Amino acid sequence: MAVKLSRLVRRTGRGATPLTVPELSLVLKSNQPPERVLSRALSSVASLLRLWRVQCLDLTDFWIQGHSLITLLCHQGPLSLRLNSDTLQQLTVVVYEAQDKDLTQWFLEKVGGDLTSCRLDLEVLLSLLQHSTHNITVDLRKNRLLEKNISDLLPFLGRVIFKRSSSSFVKSTIRQIYDSRASDCVSSLLRSSDHWINLNSRELDRVDCTALGFILQHCHQVKVNLLWTSIPPGEIESILPLLDRVSQLSVDRRLLLSFLQCCAASQIQQGAPPPPPPTAVWLLRSLHYRLDFSCSSSVDLSAQDQEGGSVSDH
Repeated sequence: MAVKLSRLVRRTGRGATPLTVPELSLVLKSNQPPERVLSRALSSVASLLRLWRVQCLDLTDFWIQGHSLITLLCHQGPLSLRLNSDTLQQLTVVVYEAQDKDLTQWFLEKVGGDLTSCRLDLEVLLSLLQHSTHNITVDLRKNRLLEKNISDLLPFLGRVIFKRSSSSFVKSTIRQIYDSRASDCVSSLLRSSDHWINLNSRELDRVDCTALGFILQHCHQVKVNLLWTSIPPGEIESILPLLDRVSQLSVDRRLLLSFLQCCAASQIQQGAPPPPPPTAVWLLRSLHYRLDFSCSSSVDLSAQDQEGGSVSDH
């Protein structure tokens, strides 16, 4: 059908205004057609693309060898490709092996930079980032090894969007940023994580808390998830003055009580009469003026370890 349609359009479409098609799907009788049949169909689709303005080409119904899609990647025009996960995985490898900047850029533009269904080696991801200017979205649950190579990713942090980011990854990243004193990477980290600092169910040491403070010093209106987070004695005092940078704070009732006790101790030491000191105001504001000591605020949410750390008990 694609072949016949291509021929018909070529015969009748000469000199006519190109037809704009929002979405075009290629559907074959078999989910696994012979390669020659698929190759001929794709060739006909490529011909249609030269005659029609197709905004989205849906090829999710069957698996296609990556090299067969090179012609479509080279198509000049605002075309997006919708592929199944197996096809996208192989096409990613084909583009990586080509080591061609133009092809890499076209590939990421056609798939919208969305590689969340792919398993990526660090070498592959770095190559795609180095050979293009496009943002890339990855699923950290499928790419756990990336967590061990944060220093290599740091220069590209502003162009990587992390889906299902883990709190262990965030902890390691803020530590790496602090160790490098890379304050310019803070905004990149926040963009990649939807402005969430998710430290859910992590055990923080003194340096981790210092690293968190460094991040907070270089940002505004950030959301912080400290549900079931262990903070060493004496370190809450260093975090409290920075809560004016936090737009939303998620804590369990144990940690909430520690924050409140720290505020009270600070007020007693200073002998400050009402109104309360700024730290207490900032704490209440970050909690949206809700003090939740119910059992629901102590439910362990570590198994969910949500995208960007957006779970809150308030």
